[in-house]
Parts: sequence; C-alpha cells; structure tokens
Amino acid sequence: QWGIVGGGLEEGENIQAALIREVWEETKLEVTSLKPLFFSDDQRTKKFQDGTQEEQYLIYLRFEVPATGTVHLNEEWQEFKWVRSTQLNQLDLNPKTREVFTRLELL
Repeated sequence: QWGIVGGGLEEGENIQAALIREVWEETKLEVTSLKPLFFSDDQRTKKFQDGTQEEQYLIYLRFEVPATGTVHLNEEWQEFKWVRSTQLNQLDLNPKTREVFTRLELL
C-alpha cells in the first residue's frame, strides 16, 4: 500500500525537530517549512516481532511540508511516486493516508 512519511517523537525532541528528522531519515529530503493542517487520533494494538502486543493511543499531527533535494528512500519504503491529486483515487492507499487526503478534499 501507499502511505505518507511519518514517525514519532524521540525523548526530548519537539514536534518540528521530529518532523524534519523523520522526513530526512525516510527520504533524504530537506524540509523548507512547516504548515500545520489538522490532527487526528486512534487507538490500536501494536504487535512486536517477539509476538507481544501493546495497546497504544496515538495522536497524528498532519503538516504540509515542502522539501527540497533528491529522494533516497530508507529500508522502510520500497518505492515512491509523484502523482497529481486527481490520480490519488487510483492508488491503494493505507487507511490513515486515505483519511488525510479525504480530509483535505483530495479524494
């Protein structure tokens, strides 16, 4: 499935620093600005490789993030694609990514 770059805060890290770090770690793109869009939340069960599980309450902070550079994906991603908003409905988007684009009225 297709998804949006993201991740969590590290201890002692603020939201802006985390966002810049996550985009860099996953794509090697340099964030040029941040524009808050909206937030959402979710409760889910996280499954670990050792078979254990943990209930988690997650808060998703969504930003518009212009960036520069050439995309170099890390091991979390298999490929990337630039698409027009009119092409989004042709992709198999993961549920949270679909939620973002729907809320932005792009789907």
